[in-house]
Amino acid sequence: MRALLTYFSLATTLLSLLLRVSVARGAEENTVDTILERHVAAMGGEAAVQGLTSLRFQLLIEELTFTVRGDYRATAEGLMRIDVYDGDARVFSEGIDARGAWQQGGEGAEIEAVSPSGLQALQRGIDQNLFGLYDLESRGHRAANLGREEHEGVRYHRLRVTLADGFERDYLLHPRTWMIDYVRETSALHPDIDPTARPVESFNLEFFEVCGLARAQTTHTIDMASRERIQRTTITGAECNLSNAALELDRPVQNP
Repeated sequence: MRALLTYFSLATTLLSLLLRVSVARGAEENTVDTILERHVAAMGGEAAVQGLTSLRFQLLIEELTFTVRGDYRATAEGLMRIDVYDGDARVFSEGIDARGAWQQGGEGAEIEAVSPSGLQALQRGIDQNLFGLYDLESRGHRAANLGREEHEGVRYHRLRVTLADGFERDYLLHPRTWMIDYVRETSALHPDIDPTARPVESFNLEFFEVCGLARAQTTHTIDMASRERIQRTTITGAECNLSNAALELDRPVQNP
């Protein structure tokens, strides 16, 4: 009997230790660093992100009252430009070149300055498109683990990233693919047209490979209050690591 009790005690102790190790491992797997490492690996790895010096996306942009094409370019140096076309006509452009941020309301229109909030939105776009969640701390950002969230039947890992300028985004990463399915933030869709910030949620679909990195081909953005879709963006073509000259980043030349 004493031997049996001793065996039972040892078995109970071993089970307790195993459970503690299991819980510890589970907690470790859910750390910010581990989640970010798995996400970067799922995207294509550190080397692929580090090797990206520029990108160019051809876009189809659908909003409530119009559908246009976009030609978006950005560099790791912090330069960018997007030209928006309605048919063959260029109807809007904005960018950051060596002289600073600018915008133009169509071919031949006067070139104007971009508001501070508009500039921040452009800079955040470069940061997100070139680097995403890779090496956040070196870029002045920080991430917090908000735990798991049940959404559309999936228990997502939820991270809150606070950017260097104080702006916050929440990312919902799929527990099996480790890709970002949802992004939530409070922002204005077009800051220099309507600066009103509102909570929005973007849903990424149809991941495909661009320059060795997995990206969402289609992104739906909804107003979280009304649940109305306010924008859908689809990548229809992509190139990377082009020269600045090939990207044509400079603002248009104004006639005197």
